[in-house]
Amino acid sequence: MFGRILFIVVLIPLLELTFLYQLLIHTGFVTTFAVVLMTGVVGIQLARYQGLQAWQEIHRQLSNGKAPSESITRGVLILIAGIFLITPGVLTDTLGFLLLIPAVRTHVARWLKIWFLRKTRSTFETHVWSGFGPRSDRSDDQTETVKGQVRVVNPQASKSANEGSGHLEGE
Repeated sequence: MFGRILFIVVLIPLLELTFLYQLLIHTGFVTTFAVVLMTGVVGIQLARYQGLQAWQEIHRQLSNGKAPSESITRGVLILIAGIFLITPGVLTDTLGFLLLIPAVRTHVARWLKIWFLRKTRSTFETHVWSGFGPRSDRSDDQTETVKGQVRVVNPQASKSANEGSGHLEGE
């Protein structure tokens, strides 16, 4: 996991520098600077507008008593798009703009949901601990039988005579 994160942290800036250098060589400094600045400004405005819409949708769903899970996912992806757009560079701006397209965002959200469900299903495990010590050798199928006799006496007479005595007939 650490290796993947390190790879991404090193790879993305190197790719960004390569793209910016190629853009600088082919168009010049002023154009490169303008492209980076404009994509950031336009992207942030789009992310802000779509983020506000997502927030209103979450609020509307909560007001109606519904769980806003899809709206929250959409809002998080818009936030990630905004972070990509703030980061100067051609690659991150492209990723940010792609996440602002609703069809792309829906596809990414669906993919993330499937990935998350697979991850949680494959790693779910449960343990039950008993605090009562080891079980006895007796199996659960064994039952205890008590033998006795029942004698029926006039129920009405028996009830009034024994009321409050605290014992059963036959004891």
